[in-house]
Amino acid sequence: MISNTFIQKVILFAILVRFGSQKTRVSSIESEVFDKKDRWTNELIKKMEDLENMILHQKEKILLQGERILQQEDMTMELRNELFDLNVEFSEIRSRHLQNSPFSCAGNWCTSNSYFLFSQGVVIGKKNADCNYGQGVFSVDGIGSNCPSGEGSMTFGKSNFATGIHSSVSGGIFNLASGDYSSVSGGELNEASGASSSASGGEFNEASGVSSSIIGGTSNLASGDFSTVTSGVNNVASATKSSVSGGQGNQASGPISSISAGLYGQATQQYTSISGGAYNLASRNLSSVHGGYQNKATGYVSSISGGRTNVASGLYSAVSGGIENSASARESSISGGSGNTASGDFSSVSGGHSNVAS
Repeated sequence: MISNTFIQKVILFAILVRFGSQKTRVSSIESEVFDKKDRWTNELIKKMEDLENMILHQKEKILLQGERILQQEDMTMELRNELFDLNVEFSEIRSRHLQNSPFSCAGNWCTSNSYFLFSQGVVIGKKNADCNYGQGVFSVDGIGSNCPSGEGSMTFGKSNFATGIHSSVSGGIFNLASGDYSSVSGGELNEASGASSSASGGEFNEASGVSSSIIGGTSNLASGDFSTVTSGVNNVASATKSSVSGGQGNQASGPISSISAGLYGQATQQYTSISGGAYNLASRNLSSVHGGYQNKATGYVSSISGGRTNVASGLYSAVSGGIENSASARESSISGGSGNTASGDFSSVSGGHSNVAS
């Protein structure tokens, strides 16, 4: 039989064995904990060292940037000082310039009481890139379309050309002053091509004779020297000192001839004249038609006052009016009527129908 003492010893041994095993396990755990603690501590220390190194690197970069900023501030301050010095110098130069300048300026406006000499020319507005500007020219050009190419020429308006010496275009559009000393005052598509010629206005007019002129109208031509067309449409003054005052389709082709008005009249010889009417003809020196329709004054110093299809062909002959009358002899005359004939020298018919004075 087993004694109690043995049993107690066995139990005590078992307890001691178990306690030793637990102590060994605890020691193992403690060792593992210490190992982890050392590893974590080393890792933390390394991270802290890396962080310190990064902070030091950032501090160095910040210090470098601060030095650069200071350098830039110094440069900026130097530039400001230089700019200030330049402004002072510019103000001094401007002040000296204004003291010697002929202009008195207020804002954007300047005035002067001085004369100015420009030997080449002056363009106010915009330059015409396609224009060969002449010498001593003047142009006011808002869009760059005028061209004063003649010496001493002048242009205003739009798309105007002054090609003659001392020629000028004062206004209008598409006008041309091509004759020397010629001028166009305005209008559209007018031309002054004769020397000292002028076109004042209208459209499609041309003054081609020397000292010729056109005042206005449409499609008129003054081709004779010293000729004039005042107005109207399609009128022509082609002889020296001839003139057409108005109307349409009139032609003053005789020297010093004139047509005052009417339609399609012709004054073809020296000192001939037509005052009005339509389709009238004055074809001999000093002959005249004052009005009417299809009248013909073909005799020297002959005249027709009015009427229709009358003829004054004799020397100093005259027809005062009527229809289809004929004064064909020297100093013959017909006062009126129709179909009358004065064929004898110094003969006359007062009126009536189909009368003959031979």
